[in-house]
Amino acid sequence: MLSKSFVPFNQFHTMTSASIYIRKYFGLVCRNWPIIIICIFGLVPFLWFRPDYLINGTDIDFALFPSERFMHRLQTWDIHFLGGTDRSNNVASLPFVAISVMFEWLGFDIITVQKLSFTLWLTLIGLSMYFLMVQIIARKDGFGAALSKMSASLLYMLGFYNVFL
Repeated sequence: MLSKSFVPFNQFHTMTSASIYIRKYFGLVCRNWPIIIICIFGLVPFLWFRPDYLINGTDIDFALFPSERFMHRLQTWDIHFLGGTDRSNNVASLPFVAISVMFEWLGFDIITVQKLSFTLWLTLIGLSMYFLMVQIIARKDGFGAALSKMSASLLYMLGFYNVFL
């Protein structure tokens, strides 16, 4: 009787470490293809920019000096307006400003900071919708369920309201 570790010679070539890694990563891509497509569509903000231009938003303007805006948002009292006003709502915008500050601290110029910020936020919008759909359609597997989760995420990502902001 042969031991369990015996592999016939004609099957030895399928057991190489390279084929194990290829099979492992191919399986990872096959299981997560909706997330990969959502991340690719998250790169759409790079198509919005002309060379050396910034985009001014309609709801929240983009800070030309993110570090300065971040420091102002840390304060809950503004002495520069009407002798002093309550600005406690500034605290809620800290995560949005912090992303720009992080990219600025990494040494990127302001145009690249805006591109990376928009790309990160759009990708996070799509991934959050995808994970919501995973919770809603938790017991469904297969191509149709994955396609519906991805479609809902892309519709939410690329809807007019999000792009308008």
